[in-house]
Amino acid sequence: MQNRGVQSNNALSLLGLAAIVFAIFAYDKATPFPSMYALVPVAGVVLLVLFADRETLAAKLLSKKIVVGIGLVSYSAYLWHQPLFAFARIKLIETPSFELMAILSLMSIILAWFSWKFVETPFRNKLRFNRNKIFFLSIVLSSLIFGFGLVGNTTNGYVSQRNFLPFIQKEIEIKAIYEQRQTAIRAGICHFNGRGKFQKIDVFLENWKCINHDDELLAGNVMIIGDSHSADKALSLRLNGIDVYQIGGAGCQLVPSYISEERNFCKSILRFAKSLVINDELTAVFLSNRFRERELSESYLVAIFDYWKGVDAKVYLWSPMPNFKRQLDAYLGGRKGNFLPSYSREKLFFSILNRIEVPDNFIIVKTSSYWCPEGSNDKVCSSFSDTGILMADEDHLGVDGATIFGKRIIGSEIFKFLSESE
Repeated sequence: MQNRGVQSNNALSLLGLAAIVFAIFAYDKATPFPSMYALVPVAGVVLLVLFADRETLAAKLLSKKIVVGIGLVSYSAYLWHQPLFAFARIKLIETPSFELMAILSLMSIILAWFSWKFVETPFRNKLRFNRNKIFFLSIVLSSLIFGFGLVGNTTNGYVSQRNFLPFIQKEIEIKAIYEQRQTAIRAGICHFNGRGKFQKIDVFLENWKCINHDDELLAGNVMIIGDSHSADKALSLRLNGIDVYQIGGAGCQLVPSYISEERNFCKSILRFAKSLVINDELTAVFLSNRFRERELSESYLVAIFDYWKGVDAKVYLWSPMPNFKRQLDAYLGGRKGNFLPSYSREKLFFSILNRIEVPDNFIIVKTSSYWCPEGSNDKVCSSFSDTGILMADEDHLGVDGATIFGKRIIGSEIFKFLSESE
C-alpha cells in the first residue's frame, strides 16, 4: 500500500481512531448506508494503517491485551449476538431494556471466547485439520445444510411435522383470520393491494363499482378513503348492515404530495376518490390512515386538511388504531396475563393536532374510543373475545373484530346518521 512502511504521526492516527469510535456510537439504523457516511470509518481505518506506528498512542491503545483479546473473539461474538438478541425480542413482550442488552452483549463475548478456544483455534491447527479435511468437511456440511433448507422450503418449513405444536397451531389460526379478512375487505376489487381480481391500478379503477349497491344493506351515503385501515372501517359498517362507497389502497397516504414513488398507484386512487366526492352528493367522507409514527407530522396533518377541506360533505378524520402486538405476541408465546394495547401513535396524533386549526367541515374521531372505551379494563380492550381472535394482526381487524367495531360506531351519537339513512 505504501513504499515507506507505516509512518508515525500521533495526531493523524488518533484522528483515525476517533473517526472509527465516532461511527460506532453515533451511527444507528437511521443512518443511510452505504452512503457518504461510510467514508468516516473508512477514512479512520486508512489513517490508522498509514500513521499508527507502534510508538503512537493509538497503536499502544490498540495493543492493550483486553483490546487484542476482544479482537480475537470479535467474529465469534458477531455470530453469537444475533441469536441472543433475536430470541430476547421474540420472547419478551416489551422492547428489551438497555440493561438486558448489555448483559446479552457480555454473554456474547463469553460464548465467543469458548467458540474461539474450542472451535476456531483447533481448526487452525494444521496437524489436526489440514486443507483437504477442511474442504471435505465444508462440502459435507454445506450439502447437509442445503438439503435441509431445500426440503424445508418445499414443505413450508416442515409445517406438517410441526403443526402439532401449540404455537404453530396458533400461527395457522391467525393466518387464516388474515386471509379471511383479505377476502372480506374486497382486496383487488374495492381495496387495491396487488391482490384479488384486478391487480393493475388502471384495470382496478376502470372496474371500480364499490358504491351503495347492495339492496340488503342500508345506504350509508358515506365514502371511505385511505389505506388498509380504511378498508377495516368499510368492512365494519357492511357487516352491520350499512353499505358504503369504498376506495383505498395498501399503504396509501391521504395527500398525493406525501405519497412515495413506489406507491404511485395511490395518487391515482386519491384523484379518483376526490373526483367522486366532488361529483356525488355524500353525507360524509371517512379518511383513515395507519399513521406510522415516523410519518406523523404537523405538516402532513395540515396537508390533509388543505386537500380535503374544500369538499361539501362532512369529513371524519380517524385517529390511529391502537396496536395489539403485545397481546398477540403473548398469545403466540403461550404467556398469560392481560396486556393493554399501545396508544403511542394516537397520543402523538392528538399532541400534534392540538397545535393545528381544524377546518370547520372536519370532525376528528378518536378511534380507540370505539375499541377501548374510556375506563375500560384489560378484558374489554383486548384483541380476543370469549369465542376467538378479533385481530388479523397487530392493528388490523379480523371479521369478528370488525363486526364488534362497526356495531359500536353505529351505536354512537356522532354516527347516528348512518342508521337513519334511507
